[in-house]
Amino acid sequence: MKISASKASKLVGKSIPTITRAIKSGKLSAEKRDGGGWLIDESELARVYDFITITSNVTQEILGDESLQEISMLKAKLEAKDEIMVMKDEMFQDAKYRIEDLERQRDKWQEEATSNRLILEDHRARSKIKPRGGFFRFFSKS
Repeated sequence: MKISASKASKLVGKSIPTITRAIKSGKLSAEKRDGGGWLIDESELARVYDFITITSNVTQEILGDESLQEISMLKAKLEAKDEIMVMKDEMFQDAKYRIEDLERQRDKWQEEATSNRLILEDHRARSKIKPRGGFFRFFSKS
């Protein structure tokens, strides 16, 4: 991608006259624009100079104060949503463990109820067989 000399100077941290001097001396190749100025290929610029990292001042100039505030606000919202997601995951896991515990308790109570029902049915069956009463029971065959 081709860029102007002023943008090239910002990218490499040099002044515009330094960039144009390098072009005129042949150290840096560029195309002359019709209206004046130079078009420099980024790869050519990288060959001659090291790119500098964009500082916060340059970022602020490019984006503006409102954009930076909006970015900060969006970052804060994103962090808050991430925290909410973590809390929801923890709540979900807690609910899952509680449900599993309640299911185990339910199964235990069902087994106990079944056991008690069988014992009760056994006692009822025994109580239906009544021994013969009275004096003649001594003379019966059973």
